[in-house]
Amino acid sequence: MFNRKKELLSYLEQITAEYEKAVEVVPELLADTKQDFIFSKNTVFEAVSAGELLIPVVGGFSAGKSTALNNILGSDTILPVAVTAETAIPAELRYSTDEYINALTITGVCERHAISDLPDLSINAKNYEVVQVYLNRETLKAIEPFTLVDMPGFDAPIEQHNNAILRYLSRGSYYIYMLNTKDGNLNRQDLRRLDDIVNMGRNFSIFLTKKDLCTETELAGVHQYVADQVQTAYGNFFKIHSIDHHNTDLITQELKDIDPN
Repeated sequence: MFNRKKELLSYLEQITAEYEKAVEVVPELLADTKQDFIFSKNTVFEAVSAGELLIPVVGGFSAGKSTALNNILGSDTILPVAVTAETAIPAELRYSTDEYINALTITGVCERHAISDLPDLSINAKNYEVVQVYLNRETLKAIEPFTLVDMPGFDAPIEQHNNAILRYLSRGSYYIYMLNTKDGNLNRQDLRRLDDIVNMGRNFSIFLTKKDLCTETELAGVHQYVADQVQTAYGNFFKIHSIDHHNTDLITQELKDIDPN
């Protein structure tokens, strides 16, 4: 259990103990509210106990998010990559020795599926809010308590997926921001999303993807231009890396370096 969670749970217990003392001193004032207090405390306690550290992997459509995550997972077939903007679903990647998918429909029903069903779920993306993909992968176990989230592109045309993007932007603990090197720069939409992340007091790293499709000179130019954009907007507090779909070791190392506390 990471330190901040321990502190919050301990604080809740202290408040409860003080409240119990107060009830003993002035029962005529507080006895009627005791049940409401205990219910509220338990609700918050459960929420804190179940709290997760999410790392959304974000960026525009075709930035290479799913391809990079498949590389991290050691398989090209886990997350569908030949998808359109209409067939992308937010996918939480979780460690489990039992491999399966929990798919949450837009009507609130949770369906259990085999991992091999993920392409079919993507075809019917408009019917789902999110899929939780449980995989027996050491890379996922190694980054716990973090949970990676493969996000639809920011230009997703499905309303519930845009809503999901907004939810995850507010819930993320750290962000992996992917930008296709061929794009050449952070556009206005990219900068607006990064503004949202920074305004919430969160950190991010930028990964320029598909660097193998550029010459070294082109890559160096894009890297410098994006670095200048980030420095101008936010200062020198954020890392910028370059990767291709064959080698995502830099992402794995970045995840290991993040302090969950």
